[in-house]
Amino acid sequence: MNALVTGIAAFFIAALGAICPHDFVNVPALFSVIVAGGYVGGAIFSLQSDGVYDLRIREGRAISSSREARLGGIWAYGLVGIPAGAIALLIVARMVGIDDAAVTAALSAATGMAGMVRRAEVCLGVFAVTVVGGFLGLNLIRVVSDRVMAEIQREVSGQVEPLRLLEKGKMLMEEQSYEDALDAFRSLARQDRSLLPVVWQGRALKRMGRVAEAIEVLSEGLRKRAGVDDRFRRAVALWNLGCYRALLGPGAVRAVIEALDQALRNAPQFRESLTAEALDEDLASLLGNPISEEWRKSTLARRDEDE
Repeated sequence: MNALVTGIAAFFIAALGAICPHDFVNVPALFSVIVAGGYVGGAIFSLQSDGVYDLRIREGRAISSSREARLGGIWAYGLVGIPAGAIALLIVARMVGIDDAAVTAALSAATGMAGMVRRAEVCLGVFAVTVVGGFLGLNLIRVVSDRVMAEIQREVSGQVEPLRLLEKGKMLMEEQSYEDALDAFRSLARQDRSLLPVVWQGRALKRMGRVAEAIEVLSEGLRKRAGVDDRFRRAVALWNLGCYRALLGPGAVRAVIEALDQALRNAPQFRESLTAEALDEDLASLLGNPISEEWRKSTLARRDEDE
């Protein structure tokens, strides 16, 4: 309350100077009224605010050795209210059509009681606008800062939580806790719309021996998410789909080739994985099958032609 009383007292002192007919007195005094009004508005705001602004002023130039002076509480609110009140005064003056000439005419009114009343009216009007401006300006700052902070927190949470779930799922996979890993990847899929959680769900299901479910998860994921993901991740999902289909036996060879062929269209560099030396163990059933061998050889031949 002492800070609020100080601001009001400063206004009365400045007002006494503002009604003086001499320009060298009333102009600085009017400026003091602006400062006092913004300060009082900020001080009033602090009385109903549940937070505290802290102003930190560095006392030295060197960052490593400098000290900081901390100004907090109602005094900080008052100082922040000063520019808010000044901005409000400029906005209101522009809206009602008051310019520099009008202010000069009001301050340079004739001496005597009429002139004093005219300058007092200007002084009170300026004080009222700056008080309201300081108060509402701080309210606006609070609303904007709260919304920005909330948006930042949502953004950070939206980035950190998926990463945390992915790392948790990978760790559980290494510990062979495949059921728990599957739950983590399913939670990740609700936040991450890419194919990444789908691919990892398929791997977990395959490790648990639930190959048919892994195929279903990848097929459904590709139908719903392939259009929003990049070509390389589509290729990984399609390649895994082909590998899981191969585990069903020779009867699925055409479905395997279809998935692998689509994967190569998205990532031609995967052709290297079709050589006998690099062939995935899940695709071992393709070796010796006339249909798959013909496709594999023609695919590798196209690779050699491209090189």
